[in-house]
Amino acid sequence: MNKLVIFLALVACASAADWSAYKTRFGKSYRSLNEEQLRLRMFEKNKRIIEQHNKRFEAGEESYDMGLNEFSDLSFEEFQALYLSSFDAAAAASVEQQIDEVSSRAAPSSLDWRSKGAVTAVKHQGSCGSCWTFSAAGCLEGAHFIKTGKLVTISEQNILDCSSRAPYNNMGCNGGYTSQALQYIIDNGGVNYMSNYPYEGAVKTCRYNRNSIAATMRSRSSVARTEAALKEATANKGPIAVSVVVTDKFQNYKSGVFNDNTCAGKVVNHGVLVVGYGNDSAGDYWIVKNSWGKSWGESGYIRMSRNRSNQCQIASYGLVAVV
Repeated sequence: MNKLVIFLALVACASAADWSAYKTRFGKSYRSLNEEQLRLRMFEKNKRIIEQHNKRFEAGEESYDMGLNEFSDLSFEEFQALYLSSFDAAAAASVEQQIDEVSSRAAPSSLDWRSKGAVTAVKHQGSCGSCWTFSAAGCLEGAHFIKTGKLVTISEQNILDCSSRAPYNNMGCNGGYTSQALQYIIDNGGVNYMSNYPYEGAVKTCRYNRNSIAATMRSRSSVARTEAALKEATANKGPIAVSVVVTDKFQNYKSGVFNDNTCAGKVVNHGVLVVGYGNDSAGDYWIVKNSWGKSWGESGYIRMSRNRSNQCQIASYGLVAVV
């Protein structure tokens, strides 16, 4: 009875309507009263953070606003364990070739590969730290389109199953390296279509089918570790796989130009895809495709600050698929 009284008091504090609407919107259900009590506390905490941040946004003190999303009933520690990855910076940077910072073709002032047809629909990695497979797939999807004029949707599950073992040694849902995912595709002679090898969000037996090759690639290369080089690579090579630092601010992002100086000095923990860049009244930004579904951020995308001293290390580990 005491637990029920506490639970009802928490609901009253949060507003029963808000909590009910949140659960309905995101299809939430919980295994027990204890579990729902915990999720409600996390929801309340995140809701307060969002409301305080958005007051600053409305006052012109922030360049982006926050909003409730499917992760708002999780602490950042829980969120990190379920959706983020772990990287070794040295391993992430270990590729053989580097793109020169200066290109013969000048990069335009703004660019969006989505408008050119080089980017597939936003996907959802589920409760699996497989972001590195989505970053790799998006990079190759873009490169394949630029080379052939055909946009194909690549199987992240193929990459997850078949490169989470020696010699690639990715760690499945516990993290991995985009560079090793791309190396697997090179060595394997291709990767399957998603339609023939659908995403399951857990490591399974490798079931690669040589009769269902969606795309191949000849090599991989890294981008020089500056934002100027990342801009030129994005303009001249296509969507670029990158690794970034994700904080609790990123978790709650809704729209605008994301500016987070708290990510300085932290280790990258998430693989994403740069699909363009631009600027508005809030400043220069990168257009970044995420893998948390369309309900997060700007329909699955985030605009991250550009030309702010490589904020969140967005330019530190850029990778190109060469087809």
